[in-house]
This record gives sequence, C-alpha cells and structure tokens, in this order.
Amino acid sequence: MIIENFIELVDIIDIENLNQYKNMIDLAIEDDESFLLANGIISHNSAAGSVKQARNSECEAVYALKGKIKNARKLSDLSNNQEILEIMSILDIEPNNPHLPSFEKVIIATDEDCIDENHLVITKKGNKKIKDITYEDKILTHTGEYKDVEKIIESKKENCVEIEINDEKIICSENHILIVSRNNKIQEIFAKDLRKTDFLLLKNEENLTNYKLTYPSNIHKIKKELTMYDITVKDDHTFYIYLNDNTKVLAHNCDGHHISSLVINLFQRWFPQVIKDKRLYRLITPLVGCNIGKERKYFYTLSEYNEFIAKHKVTNVSYFKGLGSLSLEDWHYIMDNKTLFQIITDSGANKYLDIAFGNDSERRKKWLSSAN
Repeated sequence: MIIENFIELVDIIDIENLNQYKNMIDLAIEDDESFLLANGIISHNSAAGSVKQARNSECEAVYALKGKIKNARKLSDLSNNQEILEIMSILDIEPNNPHLPSFEKVIIATDEDCIDENHLVITKKGNKKIKDITYEDKILTHTGEYKDVEKIIESKKENCVEIEINDEKIICSENHILIVSRNNKIQEIFAKDLRKTDFLLLKNEENLTNYKLTYPSNIHKIKKELTMYDITVKDDHTFYIYLNDNTKVLAHNCDGHHISSLVINLFQRWFPQVIKDKRLYRLITPLVGCNIGKERKYFYTLSEYNEFIAKHKVTNVSYFKGLGSLSLEDWHYIMDNKTLFQIITDSGANKYLDIAFGNDSERRKKWLSSAN
C-alpha cells in the first residue's frame, strides 16, 4: 500500500520552556534514523550530535554544557547557575554530601572560544585570515617573538560580541579571552564582560613588549550563528588581531582548558569525593587523522604524525579543528579507544585553585608572573 502525501506541514501553535527535570529516552533506528511518535510527528534519533550516536547508550550518557559554568566560590553560586544544577541532578550529587555518582567515570570534553574566521592575524609571512592559518605558520606573540601553531580550532558560535575599536570591529564568541587594563591592572576577561572603561592592549611598533592602550568605542552582543576560529600558540598563548596599521589588538588563545579548569574547580571545592575516588577525567581528542591503505589512523601530536608520514605514504589527511570538526567515524574511534587524562589531587590543590579562582586578583597576578 502506497500512502501519498504522507508528510503534512502544520503550524506550531506554542513553544514553552519547562524548568523541570524529566526522564528522557532516545531511539537509534537502523538506516533511516527516524521514527514516528504516536501523535504523528516525525522524530530524528540522536539529534544532539555525533558523540551521542557514537557512545554506548547502555552505559554512557552525554550532557552538553549550553554555557560556561559559573566560578562557584560560594554555595549560592551553585543554585544560581543552571548548568551546575543540571550536573548535580544528572550525577545525583550534593555539596557536603559524600555520596558518589552512579557513573564510574565523569569525563570532561571541552572546545574553544574563538574569533570571526575573517579576522587577520599577524604571522611571520604577513597578515593572514585566521581561517587560513596552517601549522607551518609562525605567529607574533606578546613577547615580540614568532612562535609555532600547536592547534587550530573551528567551531560554530551563536552568542557573540562585536567590539568597535578605532572605527574597526572585532567579532568574537562571548567567552573568548581578551587581555585588558582595568583599574591599572592587566587582566584576562571574557569578551561578554568587556566594559567601555577597559583599555585594550595594542601593538606598539617602537617597543614590542610595551603596548598602546585604547578604549572600545562600542560593544554589542550578537545572537547569530557564526563560524569562528582559534589557534593555540606555543609557549606564549597570545597573538595579535590586525585591524589596520594603527590597530593591532593583543588576544589570548583559548584552548578549552579554562572551561575544564572551572569544572575541575567545581568538583574539588564542592564534590571532592569524585576526584578522590579517581572518577574525574579529561578527554583527549586526536589532532590529525589519515588513511594508510584502507586503515584509518589517528595521532594526538604533530610530532607523532610527522614521524609516521616520514616512513609511510598516507592519504585523506584531516587536521581536526575542535570537537565540532570530528565526524561520526572519528567519534566512534574516540569513544571506543578513549584517551583520558585523570584528574588527581594533592596537598597543594586547594591552595592553587583558590589562587586561580579566588577573589584575590593581585595574588593571582603575582602567581602568574612567577610562573612565567
């Protein structure tokens, strides 16, 4: 029997966000990857992404952070952040309660916050769009030296910030880290927290280790999906965004570790039993994938990959640019062959986490200066 006009388009009458927890179930359907609900609505299985499709749904769960979790210094910070409340509910954990989650491992997988793909970055060979940067490029850093690129990241961001400086504009994700002078102190802040009274640091042509300072003339928040890029620069972790000959803005690369650090701080401060019981991990994803014959191989460092291709002929090379660039095939490999970094604690953990995430910014600045 052939059913004609099977699909009917109907208007959505109302959409309501429910601020409550419900048990959810998804189905993985072979080939067609869709199913019909009893009310006739067609649903697609595992719509939340490749990682959910690649996991073992019988024993692995995936929770996607929709925003960056709050720096939870006080008990009230837990109840004021939706992501933290959801983590607590999923893992069935509470502050000051030694109860362990039912999951054997809690694994952190983070991506980066970025700048618009068309912004120019100063390299040794000239100014290049950040989307065109390769691992052969050398990037100018705050030290005045040109350093290697260790990682290139591509992602889609919906919440962005447009910053106007000297009649030019920078567009970046809201959690991209900017380096500013605020109250006569050099600080790292998220783009969403930038104030018109903050000084941005501009490249000084006469002295590469000193800076010109300028205010942003306008700051706008943008709600629009944009393709963003970021790079991890060896050692210094900084680069310059070129806007014009007089406006070269110092930026800090974001390698995902800040988000991981916030999550680690959350567990160490409020749920230390998870770390003490060796259940907290960070997922390490490959940097390069390639084919040798019919076999797909993955590499976690460029040196490992370069050493391999010096002896083997490879094809179909992929340089992975963040979690969003991984295909379903890649995620199947990652989930079946997890490379994990275990988070452990020692006698100095609380001290240094308090320096990094506490209220004393001057203490933090001295610590970072001594580390450099």
